[in-house]
Amino acid sequence: MKKIIFAVIITLLASISPSMADAQIKSTSENSYIEVNASAFLEVTPDEFYLQITIDESLNGSKSSLEKKERELFTALKTLGINLEKDMQVQDVTSSIKNYIFKQAKILNTKSYTLKVNSPELIMGVFNAAEKIKISQVSIIKTGVSNPDKIKEEVLAKAALKAKSNAEVLATTLGSKLGKPIYVQHYDSAFNPFRAMTKSLSIRGAASLETADEALPELEFEKIRFDQQVLVRFSLE
Repeated sequence: MKKIIFAVIITLLASISPSMADAQIKSTSENSYIEVNASAFLEVTPDEFYLQITIDESLNGSKSSLEKKERELFTALKTLGINLEKDMQVQDVTSSIKNYIFKQAKILNTKSYTLKVNSPELIMGVFNAAEKIKISQVSIIKTGVSNPDKIKEEVLAKAALKAKSNAEVLATTLGSKLGKPIYVQHYDSAFNPFRAMTKSLSIRGAASLETADEALPELEFEKIRFDQQVLVRFSLE
């Protein structure tokens, strides 16, 4: 009985296998294509720099000392050609209590600003001006690029051209002719065009360097990398 059942199964498999093979071959011949993954990247030097500036009133002074420093800072920044309305924002306004001997207390006001500049030279100018006004709390908090969308499009185009070039090489090698793209997928990962400083950079002594006719330190910032990846399916003729 077992032998008879086994013989029947073999007969059925023999009868359906040829038809299945024909279907796969037919499908492959009618939909010949080549699929290529390609990626491209571009490292861009940042052209936007964000500074954090904090002003506080002196321990022995009054509230007017903060306002005086603020006015002096604004005047110095305007002299550098900085548009305060466009590039400067108030980040934080706080009051803190400092304790002294015999439990005396004094409320100190502070103001923090975020300032955007577009060159390392302006960064040094801001630090130099702040030091002259005796504002020591100035640091670089992040860098960025001014045209991220344009750069992204440029890198995406490079990835697409690379996919086409690789597909043409493969098609020619296999004796086929590359046809039109029939499917395109773009892998767009989350991207932030700004790079936070892992450690805020503070520059001291800019004013003293300038008065001594010494060269100001050169600022080098890590480049921002743009990555794009595509999957393209081309028909084969």
